[in-house]
Amino acid sequence: MCGDLVNQSQVIGQIGPFNVYDVINNPYKDANGNPTNGSTTGCHLHFAIKLNGIAVNPLDFIETKF
Repeated sequence: MCGDLVNQSQVIGQIGPFNVYDVINNPYKDANGNPTNGSTTGCHLHFAIKLNGIAVNPLDFIETKF
């Protein structure tokens, strides 16, 4: 929920696998035309960090593992 406090390493959301190859007529494609799970157009998580009410880049605060 908006305004919730989270702890380091706390899971706040999950999505399925990025590429979905075996779904017939999957309408979701990435920039290269490959099928995806639709996470950009379907259900997905909006993640924001605000310091003193001002939005900041959340990538400055998390370690990515992609």
